[in-house]
Amino acid sequence: MKISTALALLVTSAAAQQRINEIVRLEAHDKPEDYSSPLPHDYIQDDEVPRSWHWGNVDGKNFLTHQLNQHIPQYCKWHAWAVDCPK
Repeated sequence: MKISTALALLVTSAAAQQRINEIVRLEAHDKPEDYSSPLPHDYIQDDEVPRSWHWGNVDGKNFLTHQLNQHIPQYCKWHAWAVDCPK
């Protein structure tokens, strides 16, 4: 019993030490933090920024999608990945 417990602890601790790292440094990217380019507040004047903005009217074009009533059961079948539908 003690041997199996010790073996289980050993396997668990070894697995915990092998962490998967999602960050991959590519060969050509040798400067990860290069801030030599000017920031937008350095080259954009306040009067160049629009006073209001709406995705429904960008130069007369609507970039919004119509809203579905996703609380109706027929939509919950296909849209449950996007919203929490009642069952």
